[in-house]
Amino acid sequence: MVFRVTGHRMRRAFMSGDGVRVPLRYFRLQTMSTSTTRTTIDRAKHVAVVYFHGMGSQRRQEELCQLVDALDRFAFSHDMAKEVSTEESAEKDSAEKSELNRIEVRVETPHADREVPEHLTSDVSYIRTNFRQTNDDGKTSHIRRVQFYEAYWASATAGGVPAMEVLRWLLGRIPNPIRSLRTRWRLRARLRRISLRRMWSCMLNQPSSRTYLSDLVAVGRNWKLVYHRKWAELLHKVRLSRPRPLTSSHLEALLFAYHDFESLDARRKYPTGSFKQFQHFLRERLSEDPRWMKKPQDIKRLLNMARRWRTRYVLGEMATLFVLLTFALTLALAVGGVFAGAWHLVNYLMPGSIARDMSQTDKIQNALYVMAAFLTLAGVYGFLQNYMGDVLHWTTLAETDERFKKREEILKAGTAMLRHVLLDENCERVVVVAHSLGTSIAFDSLLELGRYNWARNPEAPMECGPKVLPLNKIEHFITMGSPIDLTHYFFESNAGGSHRYNRVSDKMRGDLAAAPFGKNRKPYVHWINLWDKSDIISGPLESPTPAIEAELNIDNCEVASYLFPFPRSSHSAYFENEKAIDIIYQSVFHRAFSFKTLTAGPGKQGINYTSQYVGPGDSRRTTRPQQLLVLALPWLLVASGLCVKVGWIPYTYAIAAVGTPALVLFVSLLCSWRLKIQPRLR
Repeated sequence: MVFRVTGHRMRRAFMSGDGVRVPLRYFRLQTMSTSTTRTTIDRAKHVAVVYFHGMGSQRRQEELCQLVDALDRFAFSHDMAKEVSTEESAEKDSAEKSELNRIEVRVETPHADREVPEHLTSDVSYIRTNFRQTNDDGKTSHIRRVQFYEAYWASATAGGVPAMEVLRWLLGRIPNPIRSLRTRWRLRARLRRISLRRMWSCMLNQPSSRTYLSDLVAVGRNWKLVYHRKWAELLHKVRLSRPRPLTSSHLEALLFAYHDFESLDARRKYPTGSFKQFQHFLRERLSEDPRWMKKPQDIKRLLNMARRWRTRYVLGEMATLFVLLTFALTLALAVGGVFAGAWHLVNYLMPGSIARDMSQTDKIQNALYVMAAFLTLAGVYGFLQNYMGDVLHWTTLAETDERFKKREEILKAGTAMLRHVLLDENCERVVVVAHSLGTSIAFDSLLELGRYNWARNPEAPMECGPKVLPLNKIEHFITMGSPIDLTHYFFESNAGGSHRYNRVSDKMRGDLAAAPFGKNRKPYVHWINLWDKSDIISGPLESPTPAIEAELNIDNCEVASYLFPFPRSSHSAYFENEKAIDIIYQSVFHRAFSFKTLTAGPGKQGINYTSQYVGPGDSRRTTRPQQLLVLALPWLLVASGLCVKVGWIPYTYAIAAVGTPALVLFVSLLCSWRLKIQPRLR
């Protein structure tokens, strides 16, 4: 006998024995007899989805069930809400309907590893479902089996870390922007490249304003042609004055120059390694390169891009410092509010206290202030203890630290589950999905498997063989709310005075050029990063990109789940965002956005990998102003209090200075309360 647990959607119902219509939204336990037909179905090929959960005290398979439920709801709503524009599309939409049926939990024994026979000590449970497409007449046209696994790592961080220890650890990260600004330009290479790639993406996504300004300048210089109404000649000169579109060769020139600026020859000639010396090195390199020496305008553009690169980097570090100081100030105000409330309470209970003579309004104001401070302090305390403790365990990279053992256990849990899935002969394709801190764990786990193959087959780590893992099964890597750039910025970046140590550590760290993400300097696994501007933990990822290859990029796709920037709610709302679930749904069940399905174009065009990109996504313009108002509130509160104390402004002006942005935020919060953004279905 085999026990099967089946999950059903709320739209289905059955008639009970007493005639009552009961919705099948609960799990029910069934007994089934094993048969030859059933065994044949179990041996069918399937698609495996490996999910890495986020930080916090997660329960086993809780987030995995949320993912399956979200895909199940989307499969039903996708058919019910299709927009029919033409008769042909109407016939196509009505021809097939998709659904997930036979959702059940299964258990299997660990697959034998080639070198470590017992890499998993217990049986592996997973959720299995059939993706079925049916015609109008009810006949099944397509069935695909999908198995969902979870790389559960929360048990490795059991016990947590004291909140005060985590707080001291976080406060020690506040001077990091100052350290970064004081570091020589050739050091902290990944942080510099992050700023360069983000600036590059902004320049490519916003070319219209520069073209419009160049047209105005060209018209002003040729005003005589306007006066004589020589429109054809004027249009020709305007077109010639427009800047040529940027290509990947411009980015590659800067990346190659910055990579070689850290070489031994450049260190001997430019020992200081400052940005000024990098400019001299870049000008000298471009003037000697035959590809650029005959293009003085492009050399000038590259030098201007380098200056903009440094300006953007400095501004980014100052913005990061402002956010960190705001966090420290908010925490100090919360602690001060709690102590002030305790002092007022002691004075009120003492006989002959002055606090007894306070008016009713002052008492209410003090009570509200103490309550807000206490709630803020309690929220920060819970966040530090339940969430940031996992970050502390994972980002401990010093092998001499005791917490490094916790990191090894977390990494072992991730690699063990991936090994188990890859060694299944019936698994034909793997999709890795991760959320929050699980994205960093999944990334390092995949790189660890890539190093495993690299050590056994250095020439071709992605090729199948008897001694290596079949990493070619992995086609998609989907991350949601990923803090990989933040963890690298605060915990993994180092100054590194040794040239050889910098090169070796960067090579061993791995990037998109390493297996399984890259093959022969070309992308192999499609990395889709879903991020929300309201989610302060997430962002567009750039740190895993390689030092030289400009074509190896992460497909950053922005989504928006709330009209108001709720940090915590936006971080956990990816499963409720239709666009995010649509991307996962298409990748898992339809093999969409896969690089392996692409073919080379005619001639020397090659493979167009960007045709499979889903980014840059949708953005909301009101998110940044709202976040700036939130960051400005603690500083306005302190500044208003000091001005009132000194006597520069009246008390009513101070209330207006703080109350106006608070009122704006409160009104926007009321307008968007429980209101989510619903992206249109694909």
